[in-house]
Amino acid sequence: MLDRTGLSVSSISSQSLRWRLSLGVILVNLFVLFLAASSLRQSWHQYQDRAETTAKNLSRVLEGEIGGDIEKIDITLLAAGDEVMRQFSSGKVGQKELNDFLLRQQSLLREIDSLCVADERGSVAYGNPATPGIANVAERKFFASQRDNANAGLVIDRPVQTRSDNRWSLPMSRRINHPDGSFAGVVYVNLSLDHLVKTFSKLDLGSKGVANLRDLDLNILARYPERLGAASAIGKPTISLPLKQLIDAGQTAGTYRVAAVLDNVERAYSYRKIGDYPLYVTVGLASEDYLADWRTSLVKEAAWGILFFVATLLTSLLIYRALMRQQNAYESLYNSEERFLDAFENAPIGMAIVALDGTFSKVNQALCQILGYERAELKKLRFQDITHPDDLDADLANIKRLLDGEIGAFQMEKRYIRSDDQIVWVQVTGSIVRDAKNTPLHFLAQVENITDRKKVEAQIEFLAYHDALTKLPNRLLARDHLEMAIAYTERAGTKTAVLFLDLDNFKTINDSFGHAIGDELLIAVAERLRECTHETDTISRQGGDEFLIVLSDVPDAEAITLFAEKILERLEETFIIGGNEIATSLSVGIAVYPDDSKDIDTLLKFADRAMYHAKGAGRNAFRFYTEQMNVDAVAHQHIRVGLRRALEHGELALHYQPQISLSSGAVIGAEALIRWNHPELGLLLPATFLPTAEESGLIVPMGDWVLQEACRQAVEWLEAGLPEFVMAVNISAMQFTRGDLEQSVLRALADSGLPPALLELELTESILIQDTEKVLETVQRLKSHGLMLSIDDFGTGYSSLSYLKRFNVDKLKIDRSFICDMINNPNDATIVRAIIQMARNLNLKTIAEGVEDEHLLSFLRLQYCDEGQGYYFSRPLPADEFARYVANNTQQLKLIP
Repeated sequence: MLDRTGLSVSSISSQSLRWRLSLGVILVNLFVLFLAASSLRQSWHQYQDRAETTAKNLSRVLEGEIGGDIEKIDITLLAAGDEVMRQFSSGKVGQKELNDFLLRQQSLLREIDSLCVADERGSVAYGNPATPGIANVAERKFFASQRDNANAGLVIDRPVQTRSDNRWSLPMSRRINHPDGSFAGVVYVNLSLDHLVKTFSKLDLGSKGVANLRDLDLNILARYPERLGAASAIGKPTISLPLKQLIDAGQTAGTYRVAAVLDNVERAYSYRKIGDYPLYVTVGLASEDYLADWRTSLVKEAAWGILFFVATLLTSLLIYRALMRQQNAYESLYNSEERFLDAFENAPIGMAIVALDGTFSKVNQALCQILGYERAELKKLRFQDITHPDDLDADLANIKRLLDGEIGAFQMEKRYIRSDDQIVWVQVTGSIVRDAKNTPLHFLAQVENITDRKKVEAQIEFLAYHDALTKLPNRLLARDHLEMAIAYTERAGTKTAVLFLDLDNFKTINDSFGHAIGDELLIAVAERLRECTHETDTISRQGGDEFLIVLSDVPDAEAITLFAEKILERLEETFIIGGNEIATSLSVGIAVYPDDSKDIDTLLKFADRAMYHAKGAGRNAFRFYTEQMNVDAVAHQHIRVGLRRALEHGELALHYQPQISLSSGAVIGAEALIRWNHPELGLLLPATFLPTAEESGLIVPMGDWVLQEACRQAVEWLEAGLPEFVMAVNISAMQFTRGDLEQSVLRALADSGLPPALLELELTESILIQDTEKVLETVQRLKSHGLMLSIDDFGTGYSSLSYLKRFNVDKLKIDRSFICDMINNPNDATIVRAIIQMARNLNLKTIAEGVEDEHLLSFLRLQYCDEGQGYYFSRPLPADEFARYVANNTQQLKLIP
């Protein structure tokens, strides 16, 4: 709207408002500035007056102290002069007596450096001069003054400096007369300026304050602090003009402010004449010190002034903006409805104006797309008509709270039923619009489609409680189902069974066919387990190849047994995965609630323990938990803990079993066999603790120790004169996979000095078939160092003639299981013959384990077996007994012809 000048009325009002606010800010700040300046000026004068008063008080103190010192010195001079004149009157002057008197008087005054008497010619006749070597003071001013003026009284000369240590002192003297009144000499002292400086230093002068002592000509006699260069000014007339003017005016005391000539520091000075003596004392306090607090106040006042200015400026700006916003609000009110309708229609989310009865009064296109209705169709419906029945009560409750005024808005997630009967998840934000009298007019709803988000959330929730691969419940959900099953069991008086399942040989299948086939196998196993269970049972994948089944409401152990047999039988059936026929089986451990335990964790532990017993019994089997399993587990844990201690405390030992040449009867080797000297259980054989060592991983450091000790012992026997023979050491599979076997062997050889050709490593067939290329590389490197290699327990593992060609081994060790019964068992005898014949054809040596009697020995010799070991020759012996055995059998053992 324009006035006659053509300017906007609102613009003129805005300019006027800005000018008025600006003028107000300026006037207020000028007034505050005036008050602050007045306060600071008054404060400045107060600090100046306080400093002058302090300087006056300090100068008065100095006047009293220095005047008192001079008065004591003058009395001493008078007393000394009287004593000298008394002795002159008597006609006899005692040299020693007078010197002693002067020294006593000097000792009474710490302020003076010396007390001396000079005769009429100026020669120092008595006393202790401060400057040795000065014999005459006739040239001194004080001497001339006393000589020329009979009434000179106390004469204070200018400071002098001693020749010995350059210390300053102030000469003070009195005249001595002969009995006839003629000049007889002077008695004088040297007042130490150090004493005066100490007196000055007792005053609180601030960091840059000074104190001076001046004579009548205003020459500086003493000055503190010395660090300001006062020493160079002593005796010089460094006169301040204000001080000279005051003294010339006849004032014996006064104050003035001036910047000092010596250091150009401005100070407030106070001076005073010291009694009737020709001396003035001045004290100056630096304005930098006594105005420090005032300057701090100045900074604070300035800061507060700036803050006040900024605050008033910001306040005026806020007032201006508030008024302008109000004015702009009035101007924009005319266009608000059109803008609202435009935003309503073009909003990216659904928008609706809903009547109080729930009818859609106005909707935008986005809401029509979400709900699948045309705009005209939607306006005929109420929101109640398309809300999912399960969400309607919560929706109506929020509407009621809006109408009752309990809330101003609400937000909820709900489901709408689309026109095509599909369910759509939405997030609704609802609010109520009221008139000026607070009467409800209608509702405003914002509707956002969150169907995709809800699907993702459902998937995340599913994965939180299910295995991603098999879609079976995971550990967490299985435990929850187990708790519910137990609760039902307690009410029904039945039992709940927990079955822990482990796939047999799954690792071998995984390594052979690949992880993709392994995953498909796990899915197929899960499907077969589902086929074997009821809806009330729970199947869970615990991880890897382990599963858990919870059977609820089972009547007795027989029903559990039937189920276990059923799943074992079902899992024995061959799987066809990726065109491959795969056979596997299960090892199942079973624990029963409440028979075995009423604690869930204990129940799971017992089922797991029973599963390991089933696996140890040959696999493809199930075992119910028994108390003996718990006893065995405790013993197993006891062994495991003790093994670590055994390694640390040296409880392990090696026994050695002789290996005999079956052709000559000579001792050609020794097998190192570990023993454990348990502090409580006594000597333990390997079968007691080696499985635990394998399981815990302690077999690696234990194997390293065996290598070190066996090599060391072999060298010790050689040095003792025993004949050369091979030391055989068993190597575990874990030493290949977890340890650095090559380095361990080389370290043992290097530490002991044993020739590599006298060390034989016994490897099991299981070592040679796992990760063949890596093992082959390691074996070849070991052979390159000159070691001997043999295959232990040959024929009991996954025997394959191919690895005998690839691995450059030296010897096959026939397992005792074939040897011990080969006389009575033709099959065992045939196997032994075949192994020996095959070895001979491959140029490999053979050694038989478990040779217990002469019949076995005779059979082996007939088959041309090269070597043997067993109780027929000797049991495993401690090192010292083995040495005696070899020494006593240097002749060939008697063999059966």
